Order: sequence, then C-alpha cells, then structure tokens
Amino acid sequence: ITNVLAEQKLTDIRSEICFEHQPREYCVQAGETDLDFIARLAAEEGLLYTFEHRADGHTLVLTDRVGGLGTIGTHTDCPVIYQPMGGGDSIKPALNRFHYTEQVRTAVQVQRDYTFTHPRYNQQHTATGDQDLNNQHKDYERYDYPGRYKRDIAGKPFTKTRLAALRNDAKLAHLEGDDERLQP
Repeated sequence: ITNVLAEQKLTDIRSEICFEHQPREYCVQAGETDLDFIARLAAEEGLLYTFEHRADGHTLVLTDRVGGLGTIGTHTDCPVIYQPMGGGDSIKPALNRFHYTEQVRTAVQVQRDYTFTHPRYNQQHTATGDQDLNNQHKDYERYDYPGRYKRDIAGKPFTKTRLAALRNDAKLAHLEGDDERLQP
C-alpha cells in the first residue's frame, strides 16, 4: 500500500499501525484502479484508513485498530448525550435513537493453502473467536480453501483477520442523532 501511495506522490501519510503485516505483491485484478487495489488490500489485512483535514493540507491515516482513529475527548469536557424523548430544538447535540442487535456468526475460522515448493506441508491455520461468544455456540466453524496466502508466516494473521471480518456484524449498535462530532 505504501509503495502504491508513493508512486502516486502521496507523502502526507501517518501510520498508526500496531501489528506487523507481511509485504504483498503488487497484483491488481482486471479493471482495478490503485484506489480499488488499496481498499482491497486494506480490507484483507484488517486496515482502516481515514483523512485528517486541515486548512494547510490533508493527512491520510492508516491504522489496524479503531483506537487509531482518535477520540472525541474525555467524558468531563465533552460528553455524548443520549436523549431518547427529545422534542423541539435541543440546546445541545444529542443522540436520540439506539438499537442493539446480536447475530450468530462464525466462531472458528480454518484456512488451508498449498505451496508447490513443499506439497506435503499442511499450511493450515485456525483462529477462534474467544471473545463475544456468550450468546452462541462456540463450534460454528468455517473452512476456506485456498486460504489465499503464499507463505505460512502470513497464514496466521490472515486467518485471524478473516475471522474478524466474518464477525464484524455479530454485535451492532445503531445510533441516530445530531452530534456532528460522531460523523465519520
């Protein structure tokens, strides 16, 4: 991703990446633009990106965790208000609707791939969603072949990221309101 951005002369980039990610080959799909390529690789690696806008320029922020996107502030200096029975014009911005859902999703992700250099070697990795499985069985397993990784060292984090992607909507909270600080 950084090589593609450098080729496009995008230099105002800040990395908030905490985990190690293996280098990938530059191989685009038919009709895929550089932006599509970056978005696809970011999704496969579990990366997020956003922009910080300033009067003197804009910064691309790459991160592999939601905490890398920043915070609103502390609860004492700028609380987020929940006001479900609001009416008329409110004095302060507030959230006025809240809806929470849980879905049964994959609990275990197993991926296997093949390498022609060692055909008998089993490049299989398993990731288990130990967290957030309180209201579902822990044995809902998904198996993917090929695992879409060439080297065994890339298989473990790739399998973990795949499980996180499959479970990304297991617990959802939908909020509505007029607090502009919460806009992406």
